[in-house]
Amino acid sequence: MKTSILKIMLIALSLFLCASIAYADVVVQGTYDKDNPTFGDADQQASNSEADDEDDEDIYNSTTITVKNNGTSNITISSITSVGDGFSDSDLNITLKEPVTIEPNKTKGIELKARIPEDLDAVETDKDEDNYLEPVAIKVAEITFKDDSGSSIGSFNAYMQRKNELTFDDDEVELSINGGSGDTLEDGDRTDDKIIPGEDDLKLTVVAANGFSSSDELDIEDVEATIVLDDDTDSSWDWDDVDKSEDIGTIEYGDEEEGEIEFSITDEVDDYDDYEAEVYLTGEDENGAKHGAKLSIRLDLDRESYDFNIDRADLGLSTLACTRTTELDIKIESLGSKGDDEVSLYVTSDALGIDYEKTGIELEEYGDDDDSYTKIIPITVPDDFKAGTYPINIKVYYSGDDDDGVHADEIDRSLKVEDCQSSGSSDGDDDDEDETDVITIPTTGDDENKDLSGDSSAEEDPDDEDVVVTTESSFRDSTAYTAVLILAVLAALGSSIFLAVTYFIKK
Repeated sequence: MKTSILKIMLIALSLFLCASIAYADVVVQGTYDKDNPTFGDADQQASNSEADDEDDEDIYNSTTITVKNNGTSNITISSITSVGDGFSDSDLNITLKEPVTIEPNKTKGIELKARIPEDLDAVETDKDEDNYLEPVAIKVAEITFKDDSGSSIGSFNAYMQRKNELTFDDDEVELSINGGSGDTLEDGDRTDDKIIPGEDDLKLTVVAANGFSSSDELDIEDVEATIVLDDDTDSSWDWDDVDKSEDIGTIEYGDEEEGEIEFSITDEVDDYDDYEAEVYLTGEDENGAKHGAKLSIRLDLDRESYDFNIDRADLGLSTLACTRTTELDIKIESLGSKGDDEVSLYVTSDALGIDYEKTGIELEEYGDDDDSYTKIIPITVPDDFKAGTYPINIKVYYSGDDDDGVHADEIDRSLKVEDCQSSGSSDGDDDDEDETDVITIPTTGDDENKDLSGDSSAEEDPDDEDVVVTTESSFRDSTAYTAVLILAVLAALGSSIFLAVTYFIKK
């Protein structure tokens, strides 16, 4: 019994080995992959139902591949079958020109023919691939060889390539800095001018071209240009990514369209070098095939030696009505590669009586713990201050004061002063409050603004940091004077009544 079972197992194993050996008898010589197409090449036209010429509606490509017989007897490849990878049999229509017989341990060429589908992508569409948007061959099918009995005797994967029809005009782009004349950059080029992170405004101009001819009559749709700078485009990049796009739209056959991308580089960059960015073009033709192109350009980043910037100058309340006090919050940043211990800040407004200055501010180079300085300046206007909009000027100098220093930055802010209307009104910039009737209140005193510049005073706190800007006025013009006067009248009236009552009681 055991002997019979063993014989059966040996026979089954022999049949399995024979089948395995038979399936591997025909082996394709050479390599077919994304870089080595079985059918077509980078100039191959695809089928096109929109073509003027009927012959171009179905385009075929023939190829000869070399196969080897690894068996011990003659093998005849009588037919083939194919299983499409995203394509149907009718899309590809792969055929064997004629049967071929191969002697043992010999090689021979066999001729295959295939249809180039109209929706075959021309470029790599997977963003995670290193060759994204580069022209590649696409895997279209697994082809299996059959012998006279219909048994499988070998197989391989077939790849197909077609021409890419979306390109950069003249294979170049243009990059301009702060509206200046642009650098013309080809693949691998570096910008001529240095780019200052956090300051320079950049504009990339791209001209995209549709390579289809008038006989093809194919537009390319949804064309988009994109610039990307991240740790994938440059492994040494370690800051906020650049990823900006511009929709170019549809490009008619044989035509070209321009797109502009505006972007900037984060001011957090502290390692100045040139970094590789990639510019992409993507689009899809009317048959559903994807086309595209890619350029690599190098952005040369650097910082100025001395660069001091007003990063913030915000009014807590930009409009004053019943509330008459606000604050000006100022922040100065050092963005340069060098620091300075003679930075000066000036805040002035003649009408508001503001005349603040701070000299000898020490700021280190960008990236240091002491690369910024902040100041909050309280501002108060009197109750009878004339309504209007008043400018506030903020200036920064380095290497000295406003007499002998270097002007670094300047910005203007406006404070709006309104008359206090009623108890239901509120201050600030709230545009959502209910509308109310405007009540005009006569202005007390002279119609013109009082000269506040000579009355302003800066009161320093113990650390010589906080400054309160106030405006003095006559006591008789204040609400406190009115209150004291009323109390005095009431006191006099009370005294008179008391004396009168006392007189009548005694009498």
